[in-house]
Amino acid sequence: MAKGKTTTGSATKKASPQLDDVVRVDKSGRNVYYNDYLHQYYYVPESKMRQLAFFDRQRTIFAVSLAAIFGATTSLWIGIALFAGLYILTSGYFYLSFIPALKKAEEPKLSESEQVLECGRRQKRTSRRIGYAVVCFATAAILAYYGMNQTFSGLDFWSAVIFGVGCLVFGVYQLIIYFKRR
Repeated sequence: MAKGKTTTGSATKKASPQLDDVVRVDKSGRNVYYNDYLHQYYYVPESKMRQLAFFDRQRTIFAVSLAAIFGATTSLWIGIALFAGLYILTSGYFYLSFIPALKKAEEPKLSESEQVLECGRRQKRTSRRIGYAVVCFATAAILAYYGMNQTFSGLDFWSAVIFGVGCLVFGVYQLIIYFKRR
């Protein structure tokens, strides 16, 4: 079966390739989203799939991209503040408004072949944690190196320190989740 397609009884429905590891199509043809942090399944109408793709995958990239642009063109602390603000706003909207608007779904009863696919999906989500941790540690190292070479002072120095420590903490958190789920 081609990637991004899910069997639904006698028909085949195309699922979003970028959400392939968190969205499945149930036997009645509805999109079922699994939120890894809440450990809960939700039904997602087709009209909300684009929003789900943004919030589930692209909100971090969006926040980091804008923060990097503003941080490079103005000051580091402005970029860090912009990242934190954007990420908190998008996460807040996702978890406080978008997710509660979705109808909860029961954990699907899977056939043996579907259980193998689901095991692979969960392993992929868990393995992604290592990548997150590596990116966080690399970001903290780059900030430390950049801060020492640019001789940061004042607000730029403390912004770099706080963001670097935050990256280290988030990286360790990702590793804890990874080893807890293995």
